[in-house]
Amino acid sequence: MTTLIEHQAFDPEMAYKLMALFYDPNKSQDDNFNLISQKFNKLISTKQDKTIKHPYHDVLVTELNNLPPYNENFPGWLKFINKEGVKSLSIFSQCAENIDFLPFETIKDAHEFMLKQKYPRADENIELAKLCKNMVILNSRFEAALNEVSSGWPKKETDNLPIVDIQDSTGQYFWVKLPTQDMRALFLGNLIPGCCQFIDGDSKICVQNGIRYSDNGF
Repeated sequence: MTTLIEHQAFDPEMAYKLMALFYDPNKSQDDNFNLISQKFNKLISTKQDKTIKHPYHDVLVTELNNLPPYNENFPGWLKFINKEGVKSLSIFSQCAENIDFLPFETIKDAHEFMLKQKYPRADENIELAKLCKNMVILNSRFEAALNEVSSGWPKKETDNLPIVDIQDSTGQYFWVKLPTQDMRALFLGNLIPGCCQFIDGDSKICVQNGIRYSDNGF
């Protein structure tokens, strides 16, 4: 199956993922082939996955941790996967190894749960938590930012820096002034390897001055 779908060399790991999720030990090999094919096609045809450009490939190369021992929660996980499609596989990968994690009803429920697992104080500022998750920010750094914005955000409505967009000769790169309400100002060091410009880094005072004072900015 994987050879036909991928048109590449046979990959037993890809085949194993499909078998582990959909194989029925009570059916024959031919019946299982048809069963897995049907479930696989359903998996990639959910409305949530229309943005995926190469669905067959993307499903097969999804990283899955070692699957947990079969337990009473496993049928619920399979129902969740069949319902939510490709995007559910990474969630299953992250959660299903812990047999105490019950399957989710929806992708939204899963994302909310995982956000709170990563940031226990996420409920205090969901938007900041989502930003930090997207930027791969540590929980300690998220909490430092949370403490900074808890007294109000943005810290200033405007600044005195001129609005000048600088463009390189190729037209591919731009330097622009960061809006005063943009919380990425707390983590700009995350975009530059080895940079200390974080709200809890060595340049903490620079960050605070940049978000607070009208003559400063980023």
